[in-house]
Amino acid sequence: MRDRIDNDWEGGHMATLREKTERLQIAREKVEAFVAAGGNLKGPEAVPLGMELVLAANEVGKDLGYNILTDIKGDDSPKFIKDYQGE
Repeated sequence: MRDRIDNDWEGGHMATLREKTERLQIAREKVEAFVAAGGNLKGPEAVPLGMELVLAANEVGKDLGYNILTDIKGDDSPKFIKDYQGE
């Protein structure tokens, strides 16, 4: 597996796969701590945690050949997204 990842800059350097998996682990631990403290995953205070978890997972996934997040602006977007975008 390649040590450096193309087109991914964090803090002025390319993040390694190890750095990305560490970021994902930290995000997971934050979510677990939030839940253990009685946090509601469906509440608005969970949104930043969820976003970080998804973004971190997406970075690792891209390196392994999986796109977790995809562009929703393409022609194959569901009608409700096109309506929302004013198309």
